[in-house]
Amino acid sequence: MNISNVIKFLIATFCILLIFSSGLTAQTQKESARSSVGINIGYFFPQGGWTQARTNPSIQYFKKGISSEVDLELAVVQWWTIVFSAGYTMLDVSEWENYASSDSNTLTASAGMLHWAVSVRPYLMSSSAFNVKAQLGLGYFILEGEETYNSVKYDYDFLKSGFGLITGIEIDQYLSGDAAVSVRFSYFLIPSGVEYADQSESHNVIGMAITGGFRFNL
Repeated sequence: MNISNVIKFLIATFCILLIFSSGLTAQTQKESARSSVGINIGYFFPQGGWTQARTNPSIQYFKKGISSEVDLELAVVQWWTIVFSAGYTMLDVSEWENYASSDSNTLTASAGMLHWAVSVRPYLMSSSAFNVKAQLGLGYFILEGEETYNSVKYDYDFLKSGFGLITGIEIDQYLSGDAAVSVRFSYFLIPSGVEYADQSESHNVIGMAITGGFRFNL
């Protein structure tokens, strides 16, 4: 997958959403952006070749896992907010554990992804009870993992930390004037997040998170 094409697609989608939002603004009066804090939890669904075991591509190193995030959203102009967020994703490595374990030795493994990000969220639709917001941001991702086999521990040094792109949509349904339930669809892209020591193979880390939670106005 060509990373430049992916980035162009994500930015183009974000721009289309903004144009769509501008059209709605001409027809309806939107509520102003609100400062708030949010907490979300759900699942991260990894996509692409970075999840495959190098020794056997039919086996997945990493599968879907629990993903959580907290954020501080600050209103800066009428329909725009700046968001500071932090999150952690725990990846499921059970398929690799089962494949690599033998009758006499059991392999245990763990892997996860920590991130901090700064994003902008323009309001696409908003009212006193309902908001739809797009998101585009830059994050720093720490990918890490390890496995233990025959009492020897190995670090997953092919997982690389670095900057990546976050984009998505959040829907907030207010239960009261200051508290809402939220659903978020987020897309993560980390260029060359998997790179093997011999540099013969590298992959972009790509995946989608679907999470739900609560948002509280400040």
